[in-house]
Order: sequence, then C-alpha cells, then structure tokens
Amino acid sequence: MREHRAALALAERLQAPIIYGRRGKGVVPDEHPLVVGFSRSRRAVSLLEQADGVIAIGFRFTQIDMLNWTTRLPANLVQFDRDPRELGREYPITAGFAGAIAPA
Repeated sequence: MREHRAALALAERLQAPIIYGRRGKGVVPDEHPLVVGFSRSRRAVSLLEQADGVIAIGFRFTQIDMLNWTTRLPANLVQFDRDPRELGREYPITAGFAGAIAPA
C-alpha cells in the first residue's frame, strides 16, 4: 500500500498524468484528477507519444498494454520494477531501478 501512496505523491508533486496498465487498474482511483486511464485508450496513447519523458513505476510494457508494441514512447524512459529482468525488456530505457519501489 505504501507503494501506491508514494507513486501518487510523486505524480501529484510533478502534476504528471497517471496512465495504468491492466495490472494497475485501481491503484489510484479513476476519479483522481491526474488519472488519464488505461494505456490503450486514445488519450493515453496520444499523451505517451507526445511526452518528453515517462516514469514507469511497476508498469509492465506488455504486448496487450502497448497495442502490440506499436505505442511509441519517448527516448527519456525511466523504469522502476521489483524484477530486474523487466528493466528495458520491451522498450529501451534511459535509466532503470530494480528492487523495492516504496520508500522504507
């Protein structure tokens, strides 16, 4: 649960839109003003493709979530995941951090 609060606090501090994959639905309530929605939605794809950078926290860039990997992401992609094997697995990343996502 701390992970969810920490991710939301970061998004709020940056005033960054929140886009979630299938596994992230409900992490932040859909009513939150920063939530854009599912990564496959037109609005989310448009934002991702126009972004200067993306911070992906626990997001798995699966074939389903990324429209058969046709969604273009910016060159500045930072990925946080518990599993180091996921870092840069589907898209090249600028930086990656594996391990606990939430602050201790």
